[in-house]
Amino acid sequence: MAVYPLRVPLAPYRGRDPKKLEKRRKDRMIANAIEEYVNTEFANLMAHDHTHCVFDYDSIADAIGEDERTVSRLMLETDGGSNGIILTSPKHKPPSY
Repeated sequence: MAVYPLRVPLAPYRGRDPKKLEKRRKDRMIANAIEEYVNTEFANLMAHDHTHCVFDYDSIADAIGEDERTVSRLMLETDGGSNGIILTSPKHKPPSY
């Protein structure tokens, strides 16, 4: 379970390979679009007293116009599962397992 606001972490690339640099640039643009979409949607829900929301990767990909596999790959490090992520309000303490 991730806590709002969502941040999509990317491993840094310090090399000079133009193909890898371009891939990292595209990944950062997509990660920014994911963050903007998910955080905006959840902020709207929090305004209506929601404390949790499930975002599936397919819906995120459709909303931002990207491939689901790319969204899933980038969301791997955000405490999501294989199909999506649960986002919780920072005021709501998630259960400890």
